[in-house]
Amino acid sequence: MDEKILSLLEKMYIDLNGKMDNMNDKMDNMYTELNGKIGNLNNEVKGVKSDIQYLKSDMQFVKSDIQNIKSEMSDTKLEIKDMKSEMKDMQSNMATKQDLARLEDQMKNNHRALYDGYKINTESISIIKNKLENLTEKVDNQEIKLQVIRSSN
Repeated sequence: MDEKILSLLEKMYIDLNGKMDNMNDKMDNMYTELNGKIGNLNNEVKGVKSDIQYLKSDMQFVKSDIQNIKSEMSDTKLEIKDMKSEMKDMQSNMATKQDLARLEDQMKNNHRALYDGYKINTESISIIKNKLENLTEKVDNQEIKLQVIRSSN
């Protein structure tokens, strides 16, 4: 009986040893497969990491561009404020419709006054001219009379 137990134990050991070898082979295959997958995963992570670095670099350029745009916008805002101020100054210095109407009315009045003055001056000159002609005629007559009187004496 001892021999039977020993033989049974030996069979069990051999069977168990075979199963253990089979399990070791399966474990080795799984280990190799896992290492391959981990290697592939590491390569993919490196690729993703490289993509992220590239995106970070692009983001730096975008940030720089945004800063430039902000600066230009700031300058543009200042220029617009200056232009608004200048426009307000120009607007305050511009004549309104009422100002233009008043100026036009004043010019009409001035024109009338100037024309009236011109007319009066022309009439006065005409009167003076007539008086001068009359006086010249009288003086000429007086000289003739004087000559006649002198010649008769």
